[in-house]
Amino acid sequence: MIANGDTIYALATAAGRAGIAIIRVSGEKSLLLLRQLTRAEAGFEPVLNRLSRYRFYRENGELIDEGMAVFFRAPRSYTGEDLLEIHAHGSEAIIKCFLEEISQTTETRMAEPGEFTRRALLNEKTDLIAAEALLDLVSARTDAQRRQALATTTEHTLNKQVEAWQQRLVELLAQCEAELEFPEEFDDQKPWVLPQPWRTSIENLAAELTRALADSKEGEQVRVGLNIALIGPPNSGKSSLLNALIKREASIVSPFAGTTRDVVEASLDIAGMNTRFFDTAGIRQTEGENEAQHIERLGVKRSLECFEDADLTISVFSADALGLKAQASAARIHEAMRAWLKKNLDKNPHWILINKSDLHNQELDFSEFEDSIFALSVLHGHGIEIFLKSLRCHLAGIEERGSIALLTRARQRDALNSAHAELCEALDAPYVELTAANLRRALSGLGTLVGGTDNEAILDAVFSSFCIGK
Repeated sequence: MIANGDTIYALATAAGRAGIAIIRVSGEKSLLLLRQLTRAEAGFEPVLNRLSRYRFYRENGELIDEGMAVFFRAPRSYTGEDLLEIHAHGSEAIIKCFLEEISQTTETRMAEPGEFTRRALLNEKTDLIAAEALLDLVSARTDAQRRQALATTTEHTLNKQVEAWQQRLVELLAQCEAELEFPEEFDDQKPWVLPQPWRTSIENLAAELTRALADSKEGEQVRVGLNIALIGPPNSGKSSLLNALIKREASIVSPFAGTTRDVVEASLDIAGMNTRFFDTAGIRQTEGENEAQHIERLGVKRSLECFEDADLTISVFSADALGLKAQASAARIHEAMRAWLKKNLDKNPHWILINKSDLHNQELDFSEFEDSIFALSVLHGHGIEIFLKSLRCHLAGIEERGSIALLTRARQRDALNSAHAELCEALDAPYVELTAANLRRALSGLGTLVGGTDNEAILDAVFSSFCIGK
């Protein structure tokens, strides 16, 4: 077990009024604190790993509370150290008393965010992938996020795959080391040529890493959610659509073009996915230098930035905004939309909505076009459910693919990218020594996926996202 110095403590449940509060203590002073708080004799030994009833006292003998506590002896605990959990009534006054009493014991201090789990990692009670999955599980807001995090923590899919990759790399390295150790068995008069069996093994391994990297985008979308940008000309109904989707007035709606000047964000759980909609300022060319025009140009700039960062873009149009008459055909509307998109965005969005379809005296049919195009009326609610049904199917597909993706974080993707790059270099290395060096670095890159305990910067970045007490 790694010595971690001070005994740490923290409230492990949410602050504020509650039925139960759990205070967690980890370190060498844990048992001493239990004895002090319960006024037990110096030789008192609690029943291990079992909740027991106690009365807890201040140093001056005043009763703090009557509750439960459980003591875990190192290394059979969450952190790998002596660990104490106090289950008390969840009033702010009681919690304050406990924390004050614990703080007065020498060599104890308040835990930093994620420090309990960090100590578990350092004491080899968990690994970095499991720690990240635990954070995702605690932070899960949707069923998709919960299922993804739970699969990682219980099935250890990524851990098992990384171990298999590492084993194959170790076998390849052993062959390289044999070449370096016994060069007489190889023809040193010829330039180094990677043996075909080695090349095939490295190419197959690199291909598997490539597939894992390709799936990582959707895996990360499930974990953090999907960003959907509502883009289009002014007064096309973007704000009205956002309000209709989330069923509240998040954006100001008016008949005047250019009402929305900044990006308005709202979240919605759709098909188990955390979906963030961004209502943006209407995109149009603005001339002049007065204050209103300057602000509108800033709004358009932010709209285009939102468009670039979105996972899914929905362009919202209305025939009147495009200058078309009510009798315009679907083909004419499609042509006008494409002209607007080419002029303003220079690339096509994923989906297109034609709002204010109630203004047309004919039903619009876009089935002949390849794009995902929907005609609806936000004002009257026509077509919104059809659009939402298609959106649910789209998000369910992302959730299905993302839930089985191995990678869910940028850190994991970077580590795998590093290993993949080394494998590619190993294929073209001019000397066996360089091939071996590339394979070692690839093995090290895979190691940072599950461990990374030698890189404090990585650990700091991961555990700073944890809540205090976890």
